[in-house]
Amino acid sequence: MTDEGFILNEDTGRIDEILAPSEESLEPTRYRLAVVRARVAAFLIDLIIVGLSNLVLMTYCGFGAWEHVLSVNSLFLGLTASIYFILFTRYYAQTPGKMLLRIKVVKKDGSDMDWKTVMIRELFGKIVSQLRFFYLGYLYCIFSRTNQCWHDLFADTYVIKLTKAEKNRYVTLG
Repeated sequence: MTDEGFILNEDTGRIDEILAPSEESLEPTRYRLAVVRARVAAFLIDLIIVGLSNLVLMTYCGFGAWEHVLSVNSLFLGLTASIYFILFTRYYAQTPGKMLLRIKVVKKDGSDMDWKTVMIRELFGKIVSQLRFFYLGYLYCIFSRTNQCWHDLFADTYVIKLTKAEKNRYVTLG
């Protein structure tokens, strides 16, 4: 374990778990970090959901021709995706993709997600992470010892793996 509240995996040299303050006890709560491939899979699931929702929305609004739907869809994709990620992260700390893969966003201090943190992470942070469609902030996650993307670093958040026994917490350390 390091002095910053991280638990180091001696075999890989990566940080596998974090410790966050617990409201229930004086001992910190132990979280297992989500692996990068789970984060990528959740993101792809969410993009499919947003894309299909946009297609239905644009068709419902009267854009019947497919080429018309696709061109208008690309204009609104950023707006609807932003709303989707902001609202799900704020109210559930999970998008449907994250729910399916049993991963969740948590604040570094262990408190609930608030509007300020969500806006920093989902708006400012993700715009910077995408950086002209090069996605350098997302690629950084592969090399980060804590599996954090740039938007996680800006907002002081982690993405954790939920356990099967408890939906959102690991064992409290003694």
